[in-house]
Amino acid sequence: SFAILKNMFLWCTVSLVFYGVSMNVNRMPGNLFVTNIISGLAEAIACGTFGPYIVTRYPFRKTLGYCYLGGAFCLLATYLSLENPVLDPFPARLLDNGNSEKWVLVTFTSFFGKFFIAAAFGIIYNYTAYAFPTAIRANAVSLSSSSARMGSTIRPYFSLFATYLATVHGFDNTVLLMYMILSFLSFLVCLTLIEVFGKPMIMDFEDFDGVMERNKRSQKNKKKFEDSRI
Repeated sequence: SFAILKNMFLWCTVSLVFYGVSMNVNRMPGNLFVTNIISGLAEAIACGTFGPYIVTRYPFRKTLGYCYLGGAFCLLATYLSLENPVLDPFPARLLDNGNSEKWVLVTFTSFFGKFFIAAAFGIIYNYTAYAFPTAIRANAVSLSSSSARMGSTIRPYFSLFATYLATVHGFDNTVLLMYMILSFLSFLVCLTLIEVFGKPMIMDFEDFDGVMERNKRSQKNKKKFEDSRI
């Protein structure tokens, strides 16, 4: 089923981007201890307050999709801030060697990038539990979780490729662009997910087929409505 393949892709990308952004903190400008604390706060706030709040009040497809999209925009903003320090209006930090570096805007955008991706990581657990029948729910969660481990396993290869681009071709910080593209692709995949928020738990395959059929009708009706407005 495409449903489980799409779910596996989302788990793989959210894990890859989450751990990629976390491990990339040491490459960010600013004090290493401060940036690590801020990165940890982003995860704690997203998973402890923001994620649980929106997932109980708004549809899964929108909350999950917009978290991926928000992460993508923030990662793009972080990349642009690193490549163009003049965009940072805040005072520069004086280094021990006498040089200075801009760090406030980069830290701010990377905080929200980690914030949205961490929120998506928390929400996708709830969505997976609701989106599959009881008979295969445990298998679906296990398979999806295995896909997340795959994402975190291949993450170092993205860093290696980014290092190659930096040393051979002179393109710095491209790993952030890779994470941004993956996050945006995940947002597009979220638009195709079935919506199970506020609906009875899917107990068997007949219920699952019914949800899929209702989702298709909803998409067709939405398209007809948009066409009628043109």
